[in-house]
Amino acid sequence: MFHIAVEQGVRVHVTLDQHHRRTKERDAIQHLGLIVFVLSKGWNTLDLYHSAARLLEWWPEMMRKAEDAAPGSIFKVPHLRAPLGRLTPVRSTR
Repeated sequence: MFHIAVEQGVRVHVTLDQHHRRTKERDAIQHLGLIVFVLSKGWNTLDLYHSAARLLEWWPEMMRKAEDAAPGSIFKVPHLRAPLGRLTPVRSTR
């Protein structure tokens, strides 16, 4: 699934899915060198317009992290407003 995105030049992946919990998907993220931003569980309680507004608040910080992060990095994005929260790296369980 991820390889198609990489073939099309995608390097940053934003998702509600908890990819970082599955070993095969974590390995694929690492192997393909993606930078992944996992939206925390609270995001699924927001309606479409609030999700879009909140994502726009976070976008500058996400892009700064994406520019500085090592390929294969995964970050958790809290559902808090950007000034109130921070992006946290997801540590490998291995």
